[in-house]
Amino acid sequence: MTEQSGKIRELAAKQGGSIRGSSFSRDPNGREYANVALRVSMQNYNSLMQSLGSLGQLENLAVHRDDRPNAQFDEKTAPADITIRVYFQGNLVTKGSGLPATMRRTIEQGAGALLWSLRMIGVALAFLAPWIIALAAFIGIMRGIRRSRRHRQQ
Repeated sequence: MTEQSGKIRELAAKQGGSIRGSSFSRDPNGREYANVALRVSMQNYNSLMQSLGSLGQLENLAVHRDDRPNAQFDEKTAPADITIRVYFQGNLVTKGSGLPATMRRTIEQGAGALLWSLRMIGVALAFLAPWIIALAAFIGIMRGIRRSRRHRQQ
């Protein structure tokens, strides 16, 4: 980031410009911003913009110029104040979110879900088992009673 702002300073100096101020900041997500305010004469403005294009793609470039009404000035030597903001997006993908980390988390979550399902099946069987045993015993007793009645009647 400081390299690019340094290159902007060099380009401005080559075009006869002067740096009016600069700042640098970084946020917790890794995004970096450098603001460079400079002044060049209008005759060097176009060549400065072309030189800046060699540093990379210019996006959201806004130029503002204030002319005083009824003022006499030379168009070529009139100053142009330019503020340039250079930024770096930072870590769009954090360290723990690459493909291996995502695969590891997915497998861990899948295994956890499978074990949870097995546990719920065990709980369901533990709940139903006494009822199934009681029903099977009841059916067995009823069949035994029917058989004994058939044998008595014969």
